[in-house]
Amino acid sequence: MHEYEIKILSILKTDRHETEAGIISKSGLGRDSAMWALQNLNEKGLVRIKNKKMFSAVLTKEALGYIDEFPEEKIARMSRNSRLSMEIVGTPEGSNIGIIWAKKNKWIEIRGNTIMPIEPTPKEYWQRMLLNEIKNKKEFDALFMEKNKQGIETLVKRKLIEIKEKNIIEDIEITEKGLETAISDQEAKHEIKELTKEIISRYSDKEGMKFKKYDINADTEKIYPARIHPLSIFINKIRSIWIELGFKEISGPIVESEFWVFDALFSPQDHPTREMQDTFFLSNPREIDIEDDELKRKIKNMHEKNWRGKWEVEIAKHAVLRTHSTGVSAHYMHSLANTTKPIKLFTIGKIFRNETIDFKHLAEFHQVDGLIIGKDLDFSNLIFTLKRFYERLGINISIKPAYFPFVEPGLEINYIDKKTGEVIELGGAGIIRDEIKKALGITDNEVLAFGLGIERLIFREIPLASLIELYKNDVGWLRNVKQIKG
Repeated sequence: MHEYEIKILSILKTDRHETEAGIISKSGLGRDSAMWALQNLNEKGLVRIKNKKMFSAVLTKEALGYIDEFPEEKIARMSRNSRLSMEIVGTPEGSNIGIIWAKKNKWIEIRGNTIMPIEPTPKEYWQRMLLNEIKNKKEFDALFMEKNKQGIETLVKRKLIEIKEKNIIEDIEITEKGLETAISDQEAKHEIKELTKEIISRYSDKEGMKFKKYDINADTEKIYPARIHPLSIFINKIRSIWIELGFKEISGPIVESEFWVFDALFSPQDHPTREMQDTFFLSNPREIDIEDDELKRKIKNMHEKNWRGKWEVEIAKHAVLRTHSTGVSAHYMHSLANTTKPIKLFTIGKIFRNETIDFKHLAEFHQVDGLIIGKDLDFSNLIFTLKRFYERLGINISIKPAYFPFVEPGLEINYIDKKTGEVIELGGAGIIRDEIKKALGITDNEVLAFGLGIERLIFREIPLASLIELYKNDVGWLRNVKQIKG
């Protein structure tokens, strides 16, 4: 038995009954320690705990303005003092709720556009009196709640108070079993709790000392070791797979110009995805300059020749939060235009879209984007690579044709969620268009590209009701969530 339990049983052995406050005071224990020991004693049948339901009320900000006078009292008073027009409704002096309640209480009546008094307002208006009584009480019992049930319900419906309920210990009584088990504090002091060199040298049965029993079922304090966030573990897992598949990691800025996010990737300047509902446009910086004049000329020619519309560099300069990480790939396609060796690249990072948030959509999430640059590459190479990646994650994917402005042909990657039966889109891929390659300076190589979502895959790794849980910063959730294998 724990020393706290021994201490409390020793008190109850003498007094038989005690209150929560009495136990805390006489034992010298903190409330949490005393409650822990009492709960253990109760579960062992050594004490009986009688609980009492108590209530408290929190006054809302609106209620605090009603302490001296309710709005209906104010309306009734004003109607007696002068002719009151209904035009007062909506002004600080004449709240609509005040008129409704004054009429309900039969203090006023409305004739045409005029508010007329009927009966005098009582000096002790019951709602105000009850609100003030509740305000002055720190807590109240079930009897008070029952006596004022209708009034309290009214104040709650008017959103003037919020009722909170709690159980307090009214009485603690030692049981017969507890009396048989109890030992005094003095006896407890003679129990050997820790074996030391001194105890060994002087221990003797004649001294009446005995070893304290070791309870292997005793509760111990939970220890929460430091943990890496599941999303970070999963991203590192994905990073490792691509590196194992021979890819080199690259990176790029989150804040980009429309030029690299859209224009360099053959997205027309009037494309819907550029509008405010999909893209976050920045005010600081508002623009990002494009210094390569020759590249600007090539991109301009690509757009005006193929989309047959005017291409404006001012639009291309707009600063945005990147809506995908393919802009990083565009940068590297341009910088590696003259490479003669095959190369495989990938990047992992946050992207931002002004989406409606639900269980599988967020306004910000992560994407892995990749490139394979080399000669004699075709669609089969791309599909083979994607299947190898998802196999490493234990996922069987399905592939179907899809349209994306910067690839031709393009494909969409999906899998069926076993829990919901829903088809989940994982990303898109395809062969970079010749128009983009030409504009970025690639002449002799084929370029395979892919952009894959990350967060949606976590549903398979840990139980989640919604992707929002990943971004709540809930330490309790992080401590207890299933650990993802890296």
